[in-house]
Amino acid sequence: MHRLHLRAIVFAALLGCWSAVAAAQEPDWVAALRAKAQAGETKAQIQLGEVYESGADGVEMNLRMALLWYRRAAEAGDPRAQSAYGAMHAFGKGVPPDHAVAAAWYRKAADKGDARGQNNLGEALARGLGVPTSYKDAVAWYRRAADQGYAPAMANLGYMYEHGRGVTQDSVLAVKWFRSAADLGDAQGQYNLALAYKDGAGIEKDPVQAIRWCRMAAEQGFARAAYALGVSYRDGYVVTADAIDALAWFSVAIARASDNEKTEFTAARDASAAGLTGPQAAAAQQRAKALLGSFGTSNQNQN
Repeated sequence: MHRLHLRAIVFAALLGCWSAVAAAQEPDWVAALRAKAQAGETKAQIQLGEVYESGADGVEMNLRMALLWYRRAAEAGDPRAQSAYGAMHAFGKGVPPDHAVAAAWYRKAADKGDARGQNNLGEALARGLGVPTSYKDAVAWYRRAADQGYAPAMANLGYMYEHGRGVTQDSVLAVKWFRSAADLGDAQGQYNLALAYKDGAGIEKDPVQAIRWCRMAAEQGFARAAYALGVSYRDGYVVTADAIDALAWFSVAIARASDNEKTEFTAARDASAAGLTGPQAAAAQQRAKALLGSFGTSNQNQN
């Protein structure tokens, strides 16, 4: 049997089984959206994928169903769905991680002008994930996405200029791109701009601006920024030293961190907690809980 035909049969079977169970459990608007998706409307398929991926608005998260709906729209040629489907493979959401598959779908989306696909393909090329490393090609794709106003690509392009990867090193241009991303609310751009102000790299050193931009990124749940803000409160850098706030921000950083960041962040949190009384530690945890509640408890943004 032809492989694509077999996949279509499997998809239909899974879809039918889920629909029978879900119909009595989900809001009416989801059923209406599913009807449009089943009729082949790609916009509805993508929206349904997003609903299942996030588990928002009273719908239980179901990454496998998100994957299936994204795939249906991706195979129909929709570049937004192709980017989303690639990201599911890159981050192992509903399927084992497969960077080669992710990069292939990113390229399909990128070739059609999708900014997210262009940025994510750039990241794959910069890091050698599923494709051979090529800083020059990564910069080219970042630039295409940045020229469309895609903030994560602006931050990534700034990073390439900062480190001279695929371009001549230029701290001033790095700051230009970091600021462009930061002004659009991108947490990575805000954090990188904070570092530039802190170190005086490509811009005049300004500790106050460094903390301002770091706080903006931290308040979006960006783990590295939350950790840096915790260090600032611990050491009294620009802000008044406050052991409770330091512990709170270290706790936020851990909750939002990737696996390879957690060891460093945990050591700082434990050292900070050791110097506090029980009531002080409890106050810090309440503060951290309130902060996490403002942006959720999942890991920081995945492209």
